[in-house]
Amino acid sequence: IAIFITPIYFVFRSPLTLLFLQTLSLALVSVPVYLIAKRKFDWRIAIGFVLLYFLYPSLLYVNLYEFHFEAFAPLFLAFAFYFLIINKKTLLFIMAALAMMCKENIPAVVAAMGLYAILFRPRRRLLGLVLFLAGSAFFLVVTLYLQKIFVPGEGMPYARLYAKYGKGF
Repeated sequence: IAIFITPIYFVFRSPLTLLFLQTLSLALVSVPVYLIAKRKFDWRIAIGFVLLYFLYPSLLYVNLYEFHFEAFAPLFLAFAFYFLIINKKTLLFIMAALAMMCKENIPAVVAAMGLYAILFRPRRRLLGLVLFLAGSAFFLVVTLYLQKIFVPGEGMPYARLYAKYGKGF
């Protein structure tokens, strides 16, 4: 996802630029949250969902300390979920692809979104299957192959934290 941030950072070379983009991304999640809630509830309740989103402690924490690429994932995931609901396939796949570029564990969330579509959206089962397979495949390629190339000797950096629980993935 850094490739999309780089041109803006090139023009405005400051750490504040990165923090501003992160904050903007987290704030813009309110748009799909409102649109999703508005489909089922009155606009006042939809605004309540937006307020609950802004008061979520993890959201506040991720924006409080340093810059994180994964902070862009909620925007893409929320829009992907909205596009799944309204059946906008092209936009769904664009948002899912952008989300999967944010961090190595996000493809698992995309796979879960596909599983949701398979189980709870009968008219979107094929779409859900494609999302599930794409998210699962991307997750496996990144975690089992690409991380070993780009993080020599480590593979999965967090895996050593769980080594006491057994060997394997």
